[in-house]
Amino acid sequence: LGAAPPIPPVLPTSPEYDVEPIGEGANISTYWVSSGGAAPWTRLPSARASHIVAARKIKQLMKGDLGSPVLSTPWFPGKERHLLRAQIARITATCTLATSGYYEPDDTEIAEGVTRKHALRMAEGALESFPGHETLKTMEGWVHAAPAILSTGKCSWPDLDGLEEGVLPQETIDAIKKQKEDEGDPKELLAGIGEDLAELKPEGAEGSPAWNIKEYGDKGQYTFPGSTKSYRITAVRSLIWPGAISVAQGTRFANLYVGNALKCATLVGPHKETGLPLAGASPFSSGNMQLPLAPEDVMEEPVDQEECEEPQPPLVDDASDGDEMDKE
Repeated sequence: LGAAPPIPPVLPTSPEYDVEPIGEGANISTYWVSSGGAAPWTRLPSARASHIVAARKIKQLMKGDLGSPVLSTPWFPGKERHLLRAQIARITATCTLATSGYYEPDDTEIAEGVTRKHALRMAEGALESFPGHETLKTMEGWVHAAPAILSTGKCSWPDLDGLEEGVLPQETIDAIKKQKEDEGDPKELLAGIGEDLAELKPEGAEGSPAWNIKEYGDKGQYTFPGSTKSYRITAVRSLIWPGAISVAQGTRFANLYVGNALKCATLVGPHKETGLPLAGASPFSSGNMQLPLAPEDVMEEPVDQEECEEPQPPLVDDASDGDEMDKE
């Protein structure tokens, strides 16, 4: 048998482009859900870019029924299971952290000349070089361990250079290039968390508007034969998605989320220039509109305009004035 024919690229205008392959982007992991107790586990569908984009425009509490419709404005193109999967993708992309130096990009080939996108592997000597407590309580001790999601709902831009000429209309290609130029490349995998929401950080302020780091537990240092040990726990709490937390103790770390899958605008400070809250996080916002938490100042009374004569001369209508029409 001869070699298998090459797989044609997925075009940005095709339905398949809406879903990233399993193991890449927002679909690196597969999720199962249950209502608790002896209820069965149900596999959630793959995350779709169109669902992620639509989920950013609404604020909706879950009902617990995966098959129930999502009644919202703007319209959401799916059921509650699709909204839940989209919110999981958003929270995972923002709040999945790792200690610095623990992971490294995995460039292992799964086929000849083919590597997995957004793949990570444990770095050599990661446990021996695990960050200490002084580093973990700073922003430099933590990095993002999940790919960031672009405004398109995907984690990467389409490879337009690899397409044959004439496959896509030139208008579509120009629109994608313009969007990429305006937004730029996605945040690199394993990028530090110190630059998150840097545009909201006031001049000279310390820390990050997006994260809060605190130490818990026994902070004592205990001496063992050949080593010292501490049982303190370092926790990094997300201020964008309340309920998302990353913790580290010893040479171990974990990520956990317990919440209602809604952003929060009260923990993150307003924009330092406009004074507006975080986009899409205001409790009364619709879509991605940035609505202030307080009403705007009342406008002053407008200047009275000079009155002018009626340009159309009035018609003589004696009857309307109550005069008798028949006069002798």
